[in-house]
Amino acid sequence: MTRTSESSTVEEPQTTPSTRPDANESPGRKIWAISLAVLAAIVAVIPLVTENNYYFDVVIGILLLAAGGSAWNLLGGYTGQISLGHAGFFGLGGYVSVLLFTQHGVTPWIGIPVGGLVAGLVGLLIGGLTLRLRGPFFVLATIAFAQVLLILAINLDDLTGGSPGVSVPFKAGVANMVFDNRGSYVWLIGGFLVVVFGLTAWIETHRLGSQARAVRESRDAAESLGINSTSVKLQMTATSSALTGIVGGLSAYYIAFIDPSSSFGIGRSIDFVLVAIIGGMGTVWGPILGAILIQLLHNELSGALGSSGAGLYLVVYGVLMIVVVLFFPKGIVGGLDIVRRRIRTNREGRARV
Repeated sequence: MTRTSESSTVEEPQTTPSTRPDANESPGRKIWAISLAVLAAIVAVIPLVTENNYYFDVVIGILLLAAGGSAWNLLGGYTGQISLGHAGFFGLGGYVSVLLFTQHGVTPWIGIPVGGLVAGLVGLLIGGLTLRLRGPFFVLATIAFAQVLLILAINLDDLTGGSPGVSVPFKAGVANMVFDNRGSYVWLIGGFLVVVFGLTAWIETHRLGSQARAVRESRDAAESLGINSTSVKLQMTATSSALTGIVGGLSAYYIAFIDPSSSFGIGRSIDFVLVAIIGGMGTVWGPILGAILIQLLHNELSGALGSSGAGLYLVVYGVLMIVVVLFFPKGIVGGLDIVRRRIRTNREGRARV
């Protein structure tokens, strides 16, 4: 009897999470896979349902803003490092890709990724120097970084064209990323947004995302658990800055022009921060929803109130943004989550009755 009990004890299978057949299958990952497919389908369909250039401009504006906000969100939303210097990476990626094309004839299909790589490397360098700073000191350091690049772009006119900027030569052709149909830009920029969305969803559901959130909540507590906060922040900084650089390149080729003030100006950084805050920081869908709301509001208000007085539409726009932040402090995604929980709670209450 003793032998039997001992053998049965030895032979009993261990059902730890790592050995379960479905341990690696997460319902959350399936949901994000479906969301990715839905986003890709929407992007694919848009150019097929309209040929109106105005609608294309609005959609492309949303896509660029959403991609830039999503890139910023990896650093600001997930790790809590609020950067107001992402315009530096945006402009850097744009200028590298445009100058490679105009001065060396390098196709933008190569130039834009190179611009993103340069932005990522610079982000890694800047991150190594500034990520140990906390609170307003880090914010000020990122502002200074973008302003230095702005000054350099203005004064190095032999290289950058100075304040007037640089125009992208109109040489129609796929190799030059110059399309006759703006719907092609929707597919191109929308495709990149899908990639950024997929990468963010992957980070959200994997170890790096969990570590980043832990660092955001408390760096000291995270390090006490064995998390290398510096390594996590550097990974997110390099990824965020590289993606932002690519957004800068895509934007430059879409409008066929780049200049220092619109590329490196702090307003560009604020746009990226704003869409993440309005939509929901540290969420996958947040920057996309924020970009849709902000771009549509901006277009509608500028069209309706643009002739009513200098800057009046900006005042109304600002007031509406304040209202959104006051009523949805966790962004649109957070507000929708609260509504979903209340509906579920009411249903459970009725079921008990």
